[in-house]
Amino acid sequence: MHSRVHLSELLIAVRNVMFAEEQSDVQEFFLYLLEELAKEVESFAPSVEAVPIEDEDAWSEIGSGGRKVIIHEAIVKQNIVNSLFETQLRKESRSYSKRQLVEQQSFLTLSLPIASSSIESVGDALSLFLSGSYDSKQGAYRIEQSPPCLVIQLMRFIYSRKLQRPVKIQKPVAFEQELDLSDYDLFDTAKYAKYELFGVIAHQGTELMKGHYVSYCRVSEGFDGWVCCNDQWVREISYQEVLHAEPYMLFYRAVK
Repeated sequence: MHSRVHLSELLIAVRNVMFAEEQSDVQEFFLYLLEELAKEVESFAPSVEAVPIEDEDAWSEIGSGGRKVIIHEAIVKQNIVNSLFETQLRKESRSYSKRQLVEQQSFLTLSLPIASSSIESVGDALSLFLSGSYDSKQGAYRIEQSPPCLVIQLMRFIYSRKLQRPVKIQKPVAFEQELDLSDYDLFDTAKYAKYELFGVIAHQGTELMKGHYVSYCRVSEGFDGWVCCNDQWVREISYQEVLHAEPYMLFYRAVK
C-alpha cells in the first residue's frame, strides 16, 4: 500500500537540497518542487515516458506538398503534475539548404526576454517572442498546446561580459489580471486561451545570488482578495499594490 503524499516532508527535502547555498533562483526551486512532487505522485499513477530526440541524426524527415520538413521533438516527461503546467511551442525555421525545420518544444515555465527597450509589459514580451520570421535565425514560435496553469518567467537576469557576472534588468514590466492568448499566434490545438492571474513572485535586490523573494497570492477561500507572503508574514493587500510589484514569475490559471 502506498503512503499518502505529505507536502511538509516534501518541502523539507526540497529545502535541504535547494538552500544548501546562500541563495537559489526561485524558478529552479519551482521546477525542482514539481519534479519531487511528480515522483511522489508517480507512486500512485505511473507516468507516460516521453522520449526526446536530442541530436540532428535522429531528426525525422517527411514530405508535404513537394517540400521537405524536418521535425524535431523535445518534450518533457508526461505525468499528472507536468500536464498542469506544460506549454508546447512549435518553432518553424529554415535550414541553410532552405528546408523547412519544425521543432516542437515543451516547457513548464515560459521564459520571456525583457531586455529590449520596446518591452514595457508582459503583452509586449509575448508579442516579441511570438513575432519571429520563419526565415530569420531565431525562427518563428507559435503556441501549440496551452496548459491549465500558465507560468511565465520574465528573464530579468542577463550575463554581462563587462562585469563577468549576471546582472539584473531593473525596469517596470506591466502585467494584467486577465491574459488572452488568442491575441497572439495560437494553434487551434491549444485547449486554453483565456487566463486570470492568481500569483506573482517578485525579486527584491540587484543581484541574482542575493536579494529577497516576495509572493503575492489571490485567495478565493473565505474572501476574494490578495495577500502578500513575506517570509513568515502574511497580510491582506489590494490588487493595486500587487500591480506595483516588480514581477519575476507570474502564475495564470485558465478560465472558460
